[in-house]
Amino acid sequence: MGRRPKKKIRGLKLDLTWIKEFRLLRINFTTGMSNMVELNYNPKIQSMLSLFQEYQKRKLTLICKIRVLKSLAIPKLVHAMAVLPSPGTQILNKFQKIIREFIWDGEKAKIGLGQLSLPHEKGGLLCTYINKFSEWLHLSWISRIIN
Repeated sequence: MGRRPKKKIRGLKLDLTWIKEFRLLRINFTTGMSNMVELNYNPKIQSMLSLFQEYQKRKLTLICKIRVLKSLAIPKLVHAMAVLPSPGTQILNKFQKIIREFIWDGEKAKIGLGQLSLPHEKGGLLCTYINKFSEWLHLSWISRIIN
């Protein structure tokens, strides 16, 4: 008695346009995962290169270069690395090469990156090792999923 009959809509034509990619929170999404990594990380690489070129003009000490890296360059990657699938070793190695060239002004490294990434007590300068940093970001999701 209190029920209304359901209305059937026949012949309704929806004018929908399917898109192949969109941008949300500075992340580019596509219908396929194959090019999402390149689409999102290539602009980050260019951004890091331009940032490092700007600071390369100044004669910074090793400690100052690591501070620039940790405070200005790495934050550009954090959001993308936390949200997107792992960029893969090729892109991580490209980031690492750019960082190494910035720290050592394109010359041969005088101290290994493993040593630089150690804490001060062990003779290091707490430099960010991008491969380990990427792993850590993905592992941090485990605690979020469990809680």
